[in-house]
Amino acid sequence: MKQTKEAGLFLTPPASPISLGFSIIDISELSLIDTNCRLDSRTRYYTEYKIEPEVKRKTVYYCCSGYTQQGRSCEPYCKGSCNGRGTCTKPDYCDCLAGWTGSACTYECSAGKYGKQCSSTCSCKNGAKCDKTNGNCDCTPGWRNSDCGTPCAEGTYGTKCAQRCDCRNGGKCNPVNGTCDCPSGFKGNKCEDVCPYNTWGKGCSQRCTCMNGGKCLPATGQCECSPGWSDSNCGARCAEGTYGSKCAQQCNCRNEGKCDHVNGSCDCPSGFKGDKCEDACPSGTWGKGCSQQCNCLNGGKCLPATGQCECSPGWKGTNCEKSCDAGTYGLNCTKSCDCTNGAFCNPVDGSCNCTSGFKGLKCDEVCSSGTWVFIT
Repeated sequence: MKQTKEAGLFLTPPASPISLGFSIIDISELSLIDTNCRLDSRTRYYTEYKIEPEVKRKTVYYCCSGYTQQGRSCEPYCKGSCNGRGTCTKPDYCDCLAGWTGSACTYECSAGKYGKQCSSTCSCKNGAKCDKTNGNCDCTPGWRNSDCGTPCAEGTYGTKCAQRCDCRNGGKCNPVNGTCDCPSGFKGNKCEDVCPYNTWGKGCSQRCTCMNGGKCLPATGQCECSPGWSDSNCGARCAEGTYGSKCAQQCNCRNEGKCDHVNGSCDCPSGFKGDKCEDACPSGTWGKGCSQQCNCLNGGKCLPATGQCECSPGWKGTNCEKSCDAGTYGLNCTKSCDCTNGAFCNPVDGSCNCTSGFKGLKCDEVCSSGTWVFIT
């Protein structure tokens, strides 16, 4: 507020000299002009000034308490001049710039606040720095958008998501620093390496448990069994009658040949040969692969599986080297002869070779009188 008061007297000189209009005789100037003693007078004029008081009034302005004069105006006064961060709008009151507060604009807005008088609330997320002036968010690495609430788009990372990721084999790029989080089964800075042999899992930290040459999948640890093996850790042979990868093939061995669980080849039993064990050993041979020679005599035949001799009727012994004992005949000499009267029993078929004077199948008939029989 401005107030006025009247000043005192002010003296000013007149605009022009003032003639007083009177004469002064200067005696020293008197001179005798003639002999008649007549005085000759002269008039001398002096310019004098008159002092004449003049009263003038002048309006004088002075500032109210809390204001200071700035030229012809009064400005409010604030201590510290608002620290250069605001405008003094009334005594000891600063209108602070955005981002500052306090009677003298001494304090920055507290965390989470911005704007005039710090009256607005920041919307920045994920550790972003809020501009205390306008509330703009300065995102931390890995985040984007106006409120820093959205992670970097896939394949980008870093400040303002300006960097390109280089993770391979499905590795996940860290949006903050670009490091690769490798999926199970891979390792390396860029996930470029498959887990070494016999390891699997996250960071290739797990040990495989696969047996019999099985390999575990680096991602899951699941065993991929070698042909001929099955079960979760490849510890079991293929079930009988199957072979190969995942035991998916059907065996075709005959005559009780054993199917190889790996490749399906047939392991023939003694007495058989062929890819499928379909052939018996040729005559005179026996054993595994029909590699043994038979030693049977007198027409005996050896069993292809064991080499045991099957003797012809009338013969016996390991190699059929013996004729049937007297009184026996036939296969394996197991039959008893029924020849009588001293007849010779044929060891092969048991027929009777009658002695002289007898006849009949069993030589049990006597020849008629006057006849005789001679059997050679």
